[in-house]
Amino acid sequence: MAAVFAIHVSFVFVPWAPWHVQSRDRSAALGQVVLALAPWVMPLFMLLAGESAYYSLRKRGRRSFVVERVRHLLVPLLIGILVLVPPQVYLERRLSGAFDGSLVAFYPHFFEGIYPRGNFAWHHLWVLGYLFVFGLAGLPLFRWLDGARGRAWLAAAASRAARWGGVLVIALPVVASRLVLSETIALLGGTAADWHNRTLLPGAFVAGYLFAADRRLLRAATGRWRAQLTIALLLTVGFFAYAATGDPVARVPPAGTPASFLFWGAYAATGWCWVMALLGAVRQLGGGSALLRRASDSVLPFYLVHQPVIVLVAFLVVQRPWGLAASAVTLAAGALLLSLACTALLEVVTGRWRGGLVLGGDGHDAHAAAP
Repeated sequence: MAAVFAIHVSFVFVPWAPWHVQSRDRSAALGQVVLALAPWVMPLFMLLAGESAYYSLRKRGRRSFVVERVRHLLVPLLIGILVLVPPQVYLERRLSGAFDGSLVAFYPHFFEGIYPRGNFAWHHLWVLGYLFVFGLAGLPLFRWLDGARGRAWLAAAASRAARWGGVLVIALPVVASRLVLSETIALLGGTAADWHNRTLLPGAFVAGYLFAADRRLLRAATGRWRAQLTIALLLTVGFFAYAATGDPVARVPPAGTPASFLFWGAYAATGWCWVMALLGAVRQLGGGSALLRRASDSVLPFYLVHQPVIVLVAFLVVQRPWGLAASAVTLAAGALLLSLACTALLEVVTGRWRGGLVLGGDGHDAHAAAP
């Protein structure tokens, strides 16, 4: 969550990625921060969400699982779209000169057209929608895995993964799914320049579920975490060098070309290796502290409020002639303090909402799913 916060603060100053509110002062170094974090942050969220889905299903059963998804994901998504997103779009339109008036006057216009040409959007709340869809869409697969054939397949996969080279048995399907999805979307008219790496997310979610279903898969995937850390570092340095020579988004290879497969294959491999290296390192260091477990219960409310707060503070900061360093520090510090205050307030209002965003379940699932 701290990495997501850093990404969104950095986006205000990134020279090659347009965001909701942007400063006239741009920083290639902050662009590199985004490039270092973006490949693995959301895949790690989704992998942990898939792992928690396993424990949630064991605890609740399918019907209660769906009810829990509606309560912890769909309801916050709908409320957030109506309450947290309109002020962001409003401030963006005010800054660009597209609207001149109060937030109250703008609110009816929020429902006119689809963002970015229109105003209606879900902005950072897309994560809740993805988690909701992945959880429900995965139910047939999860049910099959609970059956005799599924358990036999899982045991065979775990046995194969435990052998030499087994890490590739796990990694290659996830990376391949990312390539197929991104290239298909791009060829159908979408964009392959997905720096949030969303097309790696379904594979990461399923992998997380499988890791929980058979811990041998997790041990095989993270057992060589030092080697994967080395690969992740080398690939990240390569992307740094790529971005240092010019706008990396403008130079993304055309979809369907060998260069595109190589580019996005390397990007997906970077994200996957970072995730496995981080999980492997955590397993070596042991379980989390009580403070981290308490903080995990605040991830959902913090995630809900952090981006509207960043947009608000950025709206105020970018209109001041403070320069890059002063603007970045003021934005980061001000947005962090205000986000923490809003998180505390939201927890009080909702009765200490227990439901980590990483997991899409309750805090008890978070503790059970710790690697």
